Amino acid sequence: MKRLSFLLGLIGAIGFFSAPAGAAEKKGEPKPRFVAAVDAERPDALYRRGESVTFVVQLRDEGTPVEAGEIEWALTKDGVGPARTGRAPIRRGRATVTGTLDEAGFLQCRVTYQAGETKVTALGGAGVSPLEIKPSTPAPRFPDTSRGRSARSRGACRRFSRCTGRA
Repeated sequence: MKRLSFLLGLIGAIGFFSAPAGAAEKKGEPKPRFVAAVDAERPDALYRRGESVTFVVQLRDEGTPVEAGEIEWALTKDGVGPARTGRAPIRRGRATVTGTLDEAGFLQCRVTYQAGETKVTALGGAGVSPLEIKPSTPAPRFPDTSRGRSARSRGACRRFSRCTGRA
């Protein structure tokens, strides 16, 4: 259950960071001219190992879709290298980026669009067999510890003969 709630929280965080750049703007600040968003094709953004993951990129210029252009993209596992990179054409404000991941993890798509001096970057992500991700560190040896000492060495079980082995 903890793993599922962690997974849902992580997917929520990915969705939050892939929100359009203008979604969290403060009052009094000018709206950005270009807004980019990267979303997985599936609403839940969950895939199996080896399955093609398609990211849909949307790009708007002052609220209207960018008619033509090109984006640079990079796909990474869990946001770290090595990265697969490339370019994709923009048609009617949309572009697609496709990749695969042959192991459990999260596929991150970073997209950059440049028009003159203006550079826009957006991120999106998808989970690939997330329930198969192995822990990065082993579980603690004594779950009931306080400052590295076990319950038995703290004397927490003194009054119970089963813990101490005394009658």
